Amino acid sequence: NGRFKELDLKKIAHIWSHGTIIDSLLMETIEKVLIKSSSLNYLKPYVEDSGEGRWAAIEAIEQSIPFTVNSNALYARFTSRDKNSMAFRLLAAVRQEFGGHKVKKKKE
Repeated sequence: NGRFKELDLKKIAHIWSHGTIIDSLLMETIEKVLIKSSSLNYLKPYVEDSGEGRWAAIEAIEQSIPFTVNSNALYARFTSRDKNSMAFRLLAAVRQEFGGHKVKKKKE
């Protein structure tokens, strides 16, 4: 949460997901994840690399095709492994929720 320690992230996700004319599957997924655990402290901030993004980035390089957004997403997965942030725990949880990607849990 950074400097805003008292934010109700579940409530914010609900408002963003249902309080505007914009319907967002991503925000609905974030809300589901935060309902299960608002702190996500049980997760390591480790975003799994399933190999698809890596394959696509390599293919783009071999074909000399710009693939900036997807390549940056792949690099963010690698970066997540060196950080201890709520953002990367949330990203791991969201990817697990909608794509069944593996997560790494902290040892009890």
